[in-house]
Amino acid sequence: MKRTKKAIPSLGQQLISGLESIIDAIRSGEPLEKRLRVRTVKLVPQTQDERPGDMKAERAEPGEGTDVDSP
Repeated sequence: MKRTKKAIPSLGQQLISGLESIIDAIRSGEPLEKRLRVRTVKLVPQTQDERPGDMKAERAEPGEGTDVDSP
């Protein structure tokens, strides 16, 4: 008995399939949580003077760390 290889869908086919699932869920009118994994994320916008590199630079400055009381 010969084994037949299953065709592995390409990344593009997987993306299209996923998008079609989302479209079907939206068109059905039911809550998306029932058909799809839904996650809610709260984003806190950065201010102009807060950038990712700034925090690293502040930590690197000697004597500028948080003091920890020793017992």
